[in-house]
Amino acid sequence: MEEENASLLEKKSPLTNLFTSSNIKDETIAIIGGTGKTGKWCVKGCIQRGAKVKVLCRNPDKLKRIYATLWKAGENKMLTYDKVVTSGQLKIIKGNLPIGKKGEKVDGKNYTIAASDKQMDSLKQLVNGTTYVMSFLGMDPKNHAPICRPGIEAIMKAVQKSEGKQKPKIMIMSSIVLLDSYAQGKAAWGCCGCIGSFMRWKFLRLVFDDMEAAEQYAIENRSTMGLDVCLLRATVLGDKSNYYLDYTTTEPKYYIVKSDELNRVKMNIDRQHVVQCFLDAISDNKQTNNKNFSNCEWSLFDL
Repeated sequence: MEEENASLLEKKSPLTNLFTSSNIKDETIAIIGGTGKTGKWCVKGCIQRGAKVKVLCRNPDKLKRIYATLWKAGENKMLTYDKVVTSGQLKIIKGNLPIGKKGEKVDGKNYTIAASDKQMDSLKQLVNGTTYVMSFLGMDPKNHAPICRPGIEAIMKAVQKSEGKQKPKIMIMSSIVLLDSYAQGKAAWGCCGCIGSFMRWKFLRLVFDDMEAAEQYAIENRSTMGLDVCLLRATVLGDKSNYYLDYTTTEPKYYIVKSDELNRVKMNIDRQHVVQCFLDAISDNKQTNNKNFSNCEWSLFDL
């Protein structure tokens, strides 16, 4: 009976009991999209858990302004922007990624969006000396311009050419309803499934195609390039008002499942909980030396 109960518990909360430490002080993490709605929380989480952080940023002043909004009043007295920059815990690499033209379709057969030499130099500077590279590239619902596909290709090529004996692991935030998670996306969105299908195949088709092409590129090339690439697919992203997650907690606020799991999926996940999973994945690999987050695809949902 005890074995049966343990099995049921494992099925109820897959992997959420594996994370035994929030300490990532030995890690140096590169963040791409660190001024975005989700990536900004990763900057906070990495700093709060003690990691060294390198952020690719076109405008460093923008990151400084955003950083101040990530903390409750008085919460970061010892971790102010100026202090973490001065101490070397936070380093800004000025640069940007390639992006397609407004409304440009992603065509795998005639793909021409490539990073410039200057962009690749910035990326190489970003990833050199890191242990993890985290991408929070998202969609462009206003211009419908390709962002993820050209960005992921540039990131992977920069990591492949990075210095050091061991290449940093790449973790990419993506979305459910792509590739083999399409049925999962329909199930997760429930009564909104018709709306979700409309968004995927009509209104936002170009941006979802961009994200799917990025996934396809990562999956098809990670082995041949000798890279470890993990795709973490989030459901619909949300922002709770006046909510500030303490990233030193070891209690997961999310759960993860494989892309063929349809019974426990949900509509939303808070952006801060997505970041918690990214950081917990590092602790998981570090503590248990397992392959849960090695060349894999997981889907993320709120508890």
